[in-house]
Amino acid sequence: MRTEVINGKKIKFYETIDETPIENYHKMNKYLMIDSDIGSSMADVDKRLKGAFMFLEAGNIEKALEEIQNLRQLFWLIFEEKNMTHLSFACLIHSVDGELLTDLSERNLRDVLREINE
Repeated sequence: MRTEVINGKKIKFYETIDETPIENYHKMNKYLMIDSDIGSSMADVDKRLKGAFMFLEAGNIEKALEEIQNLRQLFWLIFEEKNMTHLSFACLIHSVDGELLTDLSERNLRDVLREINE
């Protein structure tokens, strides 16, 4: 494991696959897959719009509609302040100031990230 101090809090991280609990590993991969497919930032919005326009110019309406649906999902994630990269990062946290992270619900992961950020 690896220990870092972030904003005065002692954070212990899982560092290898072997020491990471399987539930953490699967949740991390889930969030990474969503991020790599849909995105989580305004830069990703720009990529989605460019992709939709490119498909429209090529006459590929089906792919353009798919890009627009992904863009819609991306806007929802941003509006709800759900950053998939940050959630995947949170899955690698073992403990904060000695308190084990056992609740991997999205709400708790977001709370932990907020706590670290304070």
